[in-house]
Amino acid sequence: MKTDFSISHYRLKITLVLLILLLILILAPACQIINPVPALLQQGDKFYAQGLYQQAITSYTKAIEIQPNLTVAYANRALAYNQTGQYDLAITDCNKALSIDRKNILAFIARAAAYIETGAYDDAIADCNSALKIHPKYSQAYINRAWAYYQMGLYQQAIDDCSVAIKLDPKLAFVYITRARSYNEIGSYEDAIKDLDKALSFADCPPSAYINRAWAYLETGQYELAMADYNKAIQLEPDKAINYANRAWGFTKRGEFDRAIADCETALRLDSNLPLTYANRAWAYLEKSAFDSSKNYYELAVTDCDRALSLNPEYVPGYTIRAWAYIYVGAYRLAIIDCNKALEINPNYMLSYNVRAWAFIGTRDFDLAIADCSAAIGVHPEFAAPYSTRAVAYRENGQLDLALADCNQALLLDDELALAYLNRGVIYIRKGVPEKARLDFLKVLEVTRDPELIATAQAQLAELNAK
Repeated sequence: MKTDFSISHYRLKITLVLLILLLILILAPACQIINPVPALLQQGDKFYAQGLYQQAITSYTKAIEIQPNLTVAYANRALAYNQTGQYDLAITDCNKALSIDRKNILAFIARAAAYIETGAYDDAIADCNSALKIHPKYSQAYINRAWAYYQMGLYQQAIDDCSVAIKLDPKLAFVYITRARSYNEIGSYEDAIKDLDKALSFADCPPSAYINRAWAYLETGQYELAMADYNKAIQLEPDKAINYANRAWGFTKRGEFDRAIADCETALRLDSNLPLTYANRAWAYLEKSAFDSSKNYYELAVTDCDRALSLNPEYVPGYTIRAWAYIYVGAYRLAIIDCNKALEINPNYMLSYNVRAWAFIGTRDFDLAIADCSAAIGVHPEFAAPYSTRAVAYRENGQLDLALADCNQALLLDDELALAYLNRGVIYIRKGVPEKARLDFLKVLEVTRDPELIATAQAQLAELNAK
């Protein structure tokens, strides 16, 4: 019997349609549950790379809402929270990520960064150590730990960690900058300049490299190069207050106090909440007070330090500079209180020991002054000032040989330190060596513009000439 072709063809078409419908019914639920999380993570990463941190947070949050135990989303969102200054939220996200996966290295790194910003440096170092146990060659762990050490005043440890990070990844400009800042802090200015030259050779180097190189140039007496670098930083970022605040320090070092004060006022117009600006203007006021008695610059300096500390009660330079202002007016006990507070916050802040030593000299507690200078030297033996201050304390305590040795060491470290020459001259007179004293007093006149030191040296010379 013949088969009707048209009927068979029709049945075949019906069968195919039914099969297609069946496939659609089978596959439709799968299509509906395609996981959107990878796309959200990718979107968040893209926003983060573009600096759109709030949008990145939104993307990561959506991913977490869909998949609440996704550790990478918590860690990435923590990084974005750090970028927006929401450090408590960053720490919370990292805690969540680590509660799910104790080996999430990114969560340790992000939490360390948040701890640094909130001043929990020991916790930050512990997190970096945990990250390095998981991945001993993870450069970011060394970088974060270096910055924590820097903030604690442990500059050699910061240098060591930066050096390891550079070996692991030699093309990160900010690591050279961090190491250079640490070199500056310990007085290794030539090393700092080399690092900053290297950092500036990278296309992505931030303008802060110029600020830090200017610092090194200042301390090595290369004033024109320093000011050129400050000016370059301002040219690149003319609306950034901190650049003017830093140049103010340069002007103060050069003895251009009015220009320093003007720069601080420019900085304050741009950002009135930067403690550094108030501290640097306070220092300019104190330095200017030696040359200008028309205003109460000590009071102005104290007011500026008060303002800096109202903005940041943990700001160590604010306490230390205010203490120095108190010493200028003979308020030694207040100075000691401020230095105590500074050293409670940062036990490695050399300048606070040195300033407190001067306060103890003012109260004639020479043994305490000597102990503070020794502590300062223990922190940073490469700086001249604590040796010079200790020499004064030794001299007043009748320990002339020790005083002379400290003067010699101070001048070995800084051969233009006028106070050390003046003090050594006085020691030579007491030891009966007037000719050596004369040479030191003449040297004071050569190396300083400070009218008080000049007047004291001239008086000593006049007394020697009268004999």
